[in-house]
Amino acid sequence: MPSIKSMQAFLATASHLNFTHAASELNLTQGAISRQIQSLEQHLGTELFYRHARGLSLTPKGEQLSPLIEESLNQLHSALEKVSGGESKIRLNAPSCITSCYYQD
Repeated sequence: MPSIKSMQAFLATASHLNFTHAASELNLTQGAISRQIQSLEQHLGTELFYRHARGLSLTPKGEQLSPLIEESLNQLHSALEKVSGGESKIRLNAPSCITSCYYQD
């Protein structure tokens, strides 16, 4: 099964049709995005993008896959949110002299 990271990289790249912009969206390097896409293409045994001098375009398989992956990741996100109660925890580390000013027991 492809990794969630490779599916996220695919969606970002499909959205922007540009590895650099997809990398910026996901806070990754262009090389990392390219490797994730190559991994997904290898796993599926098909190309998902046509590579042109001026950018990218989706192949028919890429066009078919994009909405399916988007829906699947949205469903996964919703399921995880339901299980966690929709709550998120944030942990901050700071020197005690700073936290004592803002946080009282």
